[in-house]
Order: sequence, then structure tokens, then C-alpha cells
Amino acid sequence: MPRPNADLVLALLAIVSGLLLALVWAPLDSGTGLIERVRGRSSIGDALAPTVVGFVLVVSGALLLSVQHLLTRADTLVAANVVYLARLLVLVFVAISLMRWAGPMLVSLLEFNGLSDASYRQLRATPPFTYVGFVLGGTVLVTGLIAMIEHRLTLHAVLIGVLTAVILALIIDLPFNNLLLPPNGDV
Repeated sequence: MPRPNADLVLALLAIVSGLLLALVWAPLDSGTGLIERVRGRSSIGDALAPTVVGFVLVVSGALLLSVQHLLTRADTLVAANVVYLARLLVLVFVAISLMRWAGPMLVSLLEFNGLSDASYRQLRATPPFTYVGFVLGGTVLVTGLIAMIEHRLTLHAVLIGVLTAVILALIIDLPFNNLLLPPNGDV
């Protein structure tokens, strides 16, 4: 039995995942739609970010699918592909866990040492607490992706990871007064 083409499997997985995310999960899991209108003001809804990610996955899968037909030699799906994907999923899980828990853990540590009596919910919109999880998790994600691609961890990759996470945090946070960096809105 011939092995399936790795690019074809990845493209189809991206398309199906993106469609499920944008059409099923985001609408069912979000309290608001893509854009929320309250008293004549429009703001970003809970479903906007996951829907955009789903759309990007579908477009990426479609591009991979179309480019795959132009390749002369297609790679077959082997165990190394599955191992690489598993490593990638672990990296994403660790990065998202750091994004979610770094801020609350920092506040708990401060509370434990008597340096603060406020909860994370009270501090989540104030610097540095609003940035801790996003920057730490983003740094781990970008640095980890670079290390996976280069097959080694370098100081250069860490610096790129930190810089990328900080710039993204500032781009997302500074223009919007009522937007909390992920995942602070859920905490």
C-alpha cells in the first residue's frame, strides 16, 4: 500500500482544522460575534481572533495543496513527519500554558511573599502583569520554532523570540484602550 503524500495530508489537515475552528468552535465557544456593537460603538468580538486564525489555516492549506501539485517530487508521510508534528504540538501547548499561567503565578508569588494583596483579575490590565504571559509564551513559541527549524537553540533565536513577542504585544495592546492581551480577557 502506498504511503500518503505528506504535503497533501498536512494541507487537508489545515483546511479541515481551519473550517472547524472558524465555523464550529469559534461561534459555539464565543460569547459575542466577530464584531460587537454596544450603544452605537463597535468593538472586537470574542469570535474575531479564532475566526481569523481559522481563515488563515484554510488559506494556508489551500496554498499548500495548490503548490503541492507543482512539485516534481513529493515526499511521502513517514514517522519523522509525525514526530515533528508531535514536537510542534507540545511546543504550542507549553507556550499557550505559559501565556495562560505566567501572570497568575507571578501575582500568587507576590501575594505569598506579602508584596501584593491584589488578585490577578485586578492586576491583569496593568503593566507588567498584562505582558508577562503573552511575552513569555510568545518568546517560547517563536524561539522554539526557530530551534526546531535550525535543529539547535541559539542566543540569536532567543533574542528574535523576545523581540517578536514584545513587538506583537505592543502592536496589539497600545492602539486599543479596552482590549486585553490574550489570555488576560479570559482570566
